[in-house]
Amino acid sequence: MFKILLALCIVGCSFAAPIHGDVDDELLGLAWEAAATSVNNGNRGKFWVPIEIQSSDKNGAVTNLVVVFQESWCSVEEGNDLEDVCESMCPVYYGGAKATYRVTATESNGGSDFESVRIE
Repeated sequence: MFKILLALCIVGCSFAAPIHGDVDDELLGLAWEAAATSVNNGNRGKFWVPIEIQSSDKNGAVTNLVVVFQESWCSVEEGNDLEDVCESMCPVYYGGAKATYRVTATESNGGSDFESVRIE
């Protein structure tokens, strides 16, 4: 049930995302899913949301992304959790801090496992 809810949230987020330009919907969905999982896992401050996909490459079941994230209005302190990481629930905090992450999404059993490393 949680995976269905997460998938619906990610799809909804990808349509309302602050990312502009010609970005593949699959890549955008992966960036949002990374935000709702590995990027913000354990984050006690403002949640990070994707604002720019700088690069991507796919090799079989592995997709590598370099994504710029920016602080949103959501945080655990304000009563939000990772299920709320979505543009409709967590709009970008314009003027907030930015961070760049290398995200590795590995497809397995109809979903993806994410590893994220902050690089800037």
